[in-house]
Amino acid sequence: MGNTKENTCKDPKQLLDSISNKPLAEKIELITRQLMRLPSVTDTKGEREIADFLFEFLKEFPYFKENPEQAWVQPLSNDNLGRKNIFAFVQGSGSSSDTVIFHAHIDTVGIHDFGSLKEHAYDPDRLEEYYSAHYDPEVREAAQSGKWLFGRGSVDMKSGAAIHLVNLLYFTEHLEKLNGNILLLLNPAEENDHAGIIEASKEFSRLKNEGLNFSVAINNDYTTSLYEGDSHRYIYTGSAGKILLFFNSWQRVPCWRNIERD
Repeated sequence: MGNTKENTCKDPKQLLDSISNKPLAEKIELITRQLMRLPSVTDTKGEREIADFLFEFLKEFPYFKENPEQAWVQPLSNDNLGRKNIFAFVQGSGSSSDTVIFHAHIDTVGIHDFGSLKEHAYDPDRLEEYYSAHYDPEVREAAQSGKWLFGRGSVDMKSGAAIHLVNLLYFTEHLEKLNGNILLLLNPAEENDHAGIIEASKEFSRLKNEGLNFSVAINNDYTTSLYEGDSHRYIYTGSAGKILLFFNSWQRVPCWRNIERD
């Protein structure tokens, strides 16, 4: 990682200014760190607040200042938290309807598993300091290397959202390299009932009926090694789903299980 340790939160314009002229990797890290500082645990007002921040951030892009109608929000129906999906559309230099979807969720699971470190769950610098003196040599070595970013949302999946944002910014500045189009979706409510993406399906249907041809969707949630010492990097194709099963016994005691399926 680059020299990007900054403790203060930035407003959307300050964030865009801060990544100007930075190398690609540093841009991604700076945005990731900023998004990590905005708690957005599922089923909290933080999901709405981070969406508002991201929408304001997108509106600071010169492209969307010139084309304000191409960044918009989609409120979730009957949602008592006021959550929303964020969409942004970038039209390439040609006349193609082919469109790539960039997709990322912006909510996270809770922080109870941090235990005594809960108050530092969104502070990667403090966590790096803590783990640099950890009893586990592998954890300690990772923290001391400066190559890891600790904290809730660093992997799942604010870094993924940051990658999409940096790529989107790049193509808005180089439209001549974009033969088709890009549609960005940032949605809440992934870590529970997937209300965000379900609502977004209505918008996808509308845009398809208006002439867009969705060629591929890229969801860059985290990937991991297949075995200890695995140095490969993977791209998964096809689909992966989360099935939420509800069992209600004769005693009316609910029980939930999450089943991951390739």
